[in-house]
Amino acid sequence: MNKRRETYPRINCCIPGCKRGTTTFEPGTRMICGKCWRKAPKILRDRYSMWRRHGNRLAKRDDPRADACFVHVNRIFERILSLLSEPDAELDHNGLTPIMAEELRKAGLL
Repeated sequence: MNKRRETYPRINCCIPGCKRGTTTFEPGTRMICGKCWRKAPKILRDRYSMWRRHGNRLAKRDDPRADACFVHVNRIFERILSLLSEPDAELDHNGLTPIMAEELRKAGLL
């Protein structure tokens, strides 16, 4: 059978100026919408995913190291949040944060 997600009161994206939100997270949870998440540096997004998957695997086995993984996941989330919440004064001439501009240069897009 189809498992329905529980719905909660609406919460908004943590990024200043973003008006997107969702009803799939519990109240009090901080989240970054998909549109803002894509603005984060890919290396941090990849690390976040890797550590989160690793923590979930350990949690399924009741391994006490899972807590350490989730602490690391939270640190990465906080880093992403701080990068995306930087004031506009730190944007370069293209309107990008320095880290995003660096990633685009590496990819040959800037």
